[in-house]
Amino acid sequence: MDENNNRHDYDREHHELHHVLGWVKVLLISFAAFLGAYLATYYIVDQARHTHGYPLARFERPNRDFMAQRKLYEDFNRFERDALIMDKELMAKNPVKIKPLKDNEGYKICINLKPFDNNEKNIKVDIKPNRVNISGQSSKVDKNNESEFSFAQSFILPETIDVSKVKKERKGHKYIIILPFED
Repeated sequence: MDENNNRHDYDREHHELHHVLGWVKVLLISFAAFLGAYLATYYIVDQARHTHGYPLARFERPNRDFMAQRKLYEDFNRFERDALIMDKELMAKNPVKIKPLKDNEGYKICINLKPFDNNEKNIKVDIKPNRVNISGQSSKVDKNNESEFSFAQSFILPETIDVSKVKKERKGHKYIIILPFED
């Protein structure tokens, strides 16, 4: 009987040990599954962040987007400022300034021919009853340099011009266009 009790105690201890080991086994398998799922998720998120960028990065550093926009704005302003300076430089180099002068009989327009190689054929004048378009072009070719100059200006006149009585004449370096009023 003693042997039966010992055997019974041994079976009970063995059963309790298997019972405890079963729970430990379940806990270890659950922990391993959780750890595997966590590592797989971490790996996928890390790969996505490296290939597509981290989608929450702009919320972590909102100032970065603002600074990037500010830099673009400053670059655009610098570009615009440089373009204005360049336009002023080009306008300063433009030697042709034409203003129609009005008297009792009509308008008189004087054009300096020096920028156009002193040749009135380099100037094109298109006259309509209330509008005058003037354009000119010249080119110079040196040994190592080639330059081209062109000019265009339009005038809308409040009075009507008699196109059939327009006179064009040259006096020295001036090309004079006389535009009489319509009767």
